[in-house]
Amino acid sequence: RVDLARVADQNELLAQVIDYKSSAKKFNLGLFYHGISLQMVSYLDVLLQNKKFFAGSTPFSLLGAFYQTVTRQTDRLNGKDLYSNNLQVKKANLDGQVKLKYTGLINNDQLLMLEAEPDLKQPSYSSSLYTGVRSKKDGTLKFSGSSFKDDELDLLLKYDEELIKEASSQILSGQIKLNPYKYGNGINALTYSDYRDIFFFDAMLKENKYHQVGNIKKKELLEKIKKRLKENE
Repeated sequence: RVDLARVADQNELLAQVIDYKSSAKKFNLGLFYHGISLQMVSYLDVLLQNKKFFAGSTPFSLLGAFYQTVTRQTDRLNGKDLYSNNLQVKKANLDGQVKLKYTGLINNDQLLMLEAEPDLKQPSYSSSLYTGVRSKKDGTLKFSGSSFKDDELDLLLKYDEELIKEASSQILSGQIKLNPYKYGNGINALTYSDYRDIFFFDAMLKENKYHQVGNIKKKELLEKIKKRLKENE
């Protein structure tokens, strides 16, 4: 879903993309860098490339692309996040409302965020809409998670386009060798696949190897992207 909201007293729109999920999901920087999870950044790129279709001649700023869980999920009674330090139950977590917040890729421009959620102008206020966003006592905002400046978002969009071009070139040139990934010690590309019997992929054979993928920090991600883009110039 594409949301467009007009900025107060200005000829400008805020734009965000919402992807509804039946279970909780987060934007993973490592999976994005390795070209495995391009969905959220691609949403933003499509929105930006087609801004005339969505907004006509009105300029807009990208606020972010977010997942939202559409099923209300409550915490387990023995869950660590259900209780405060004095062992009192956090009422806000009882109905699962916290898990309905938007989570994903967000622009950390403070003015844009205050337009999106004016309640954040209150000191020491946690966003009721966006995961990991809160106001501090001095009135500034704190972002945790996958938050980026405008120029950093532009870098992600360019890299996303580059990965899609590379993938399409490989497909058209007939490069279809099995090359599944493995994330840490757990999930791999075949974990939920219905086509294992067709792949004939056996990790016990020396010719069948997973390529290892892990999460990376934001600073490392941006450095790697800049290097890759420079190499492809």
